[in-house]
Amino acid sequence: MHGDFKGVSIEYLCIPEGIHSVVFFGDINLDYDFGTKKMFSIQNFDELPKIINLVCKKGDTIILSPGGASFEHFNNYIHRGDEFKNVITKHYIKESI
Repeated sequence: MHGDFKGVSIEYLCIPEGIHSVVFFGDINLDYDFGTKKMFSIQNFDELPKIINLVCKKGDTIILSPGGASFEHFNNYIHRGDEFKNVITKHYIKESI
């Protein structure tokens, strides 16, 4: 999720109980009680594998659920999604031979 909500009220943010970790793209500038959830901040998706390997176990689901705009980091939501998919595919999807 992105740390800048562009004026949208924080009251709409709800992170369900089953989610154990949240990764922010950019700086975390949010007044929200995340409880026991682990919080991380990255500057690019290449940092994701280190976090995934640290906090996830086999069978966990990893989703890209942006809470803000792409700003200068990506051209648009399609570019952002493609970059996320590329990192996940490169590090975690094994092709069958």
